[in-house]
Amino acid sequence: MKSGSIRNYFDNKKQHIQELRRELHQIPELGFEEVETSAFVINHLQELDVKFDSGIGKTGIIARIGKPSENVVALRADMDGLPIEEENHVSYCSRHPGRMHACGHDAHVAMLLGVVEYLKSVENEINGQVLCVFQPGEERSDGTGLTGARHILNSGKLAGAKAILGLHVMPATAAGKFGIISGGAMASGDLFNATIYGKGGHDAWVHETIDPIFITTQVLNAIYAIRSRKIDPLSTGTLSVGTIEAGTTANVIPESVKITGTIRTFDQKVRDIFVTELEKALKLSENFGGRYELDIPFHVPVTQNSPELAEYVKQICTDLYGEDSIVEVNPSMGVEDFSWYSLQIPALFVMLGAQMEGESRTAHNPRFDIDDSILHRGSAMLSTAALSLLSEEIAKK
Repeated sequence: MKSGSIRNYFDNKKQHIQELRRELHQIPELGFEEVETSAFVINHLQELDVKFDSGIGKTGIIARIGKPSENVVALRADMDGLPIEEENHVSYCSRHPGRMHACGHDAHVAMLLGVVEYLKSVENEINGQVLCVFQPGEERSDGTGLTGARHILNSGKLAGAKAILGLHVMPATAAGKFGIISGGAMASGDLFNATIYGKGGHDAWVHETIDPIFITTQVLNAIYAIRSRKIDPLSTGTLSVGTIEAGTTANVIPESVKITGTIRTFDQKVRDIFVTELEKALKLSENFGGRYELDIPFHVPVTQNSPELAEYVKQICTDLYGEDSIVEVNPSMGVEDFSWYSLQIPALFVMLGAQMEGESRTAHNPRFDIDDSILHRGSAMLSTAALSLLSEEIAKK
């Protein structure tokens, strides 16, 4: 497939893909609840007469284009939104109260639907099969610690794929530019829940209590010292406390304090130090007569980009849109469950700049938005990469 013809095709689809994104932006749903979004995708697949499997992880879909083959490439878009009330006043604003596409997953689905339309139009020329994965639940787990990527992988339907590509819009990167990282691209992430127990009672007789709030203040000092005193300063990693919950009224010492937080790093050894030292910090509660519980229910590994795929797709972007279409981007401390694919399949997670003119609308923010006029570029890149990776010439390398 010639990159020039694919570019021309998607130049003509620019407004169409933008409109798809704006339709999807109005119907955000939380992870594993993407019923309306899934129906939207299925409707398009049925109109195109594309074969697909649905109901994966409740709402996930895998579309199959081409002929059954051992020569398989997968493309992935995540579908879920966030529990945020949108504050934008635009014609395509969320219609679901308390729900918003504040991370660009609407754009990811729109781009992949554009890919599906193109690949279907050239299906007889495809040397193998492309699997287009519409994944649920990237932002949260299903309650058992599994995110959507794990459900897709557990279905077995990606077995044997020679590569998988994903794409994420970046609201602070110049619109239409591609950022491609070789190696570790996104950090690993752990969510932790800790509870410090004491002995509650009336604050008039505080000496008869074991105050878990006082104990927590000591523990927090130790927690915040982990990064600066236990981790090599040349290593990358963060440990943050996000919530502290305790008490019901001013004159009662509570029975317990609940703490939640996250750990992020690119190095498994650093991650292990954080976990070990977090446990030690919480154990300080025993010195004051209290006790603790620690649970880490949710872990996502580092997203590892294949160096070979990174270089190959950089050339594809250059062929499509010129050398200046590539911009330098740094690995992100953000966590992305695309990482699970990268553990099993040669993978590449590409960043697509989508900064709005004159401003950056930060992700996970009620005013998040993007320049969606450039989404066709993402569709062109994914289509070209998939077909090239399936070609005989590439397969022999």
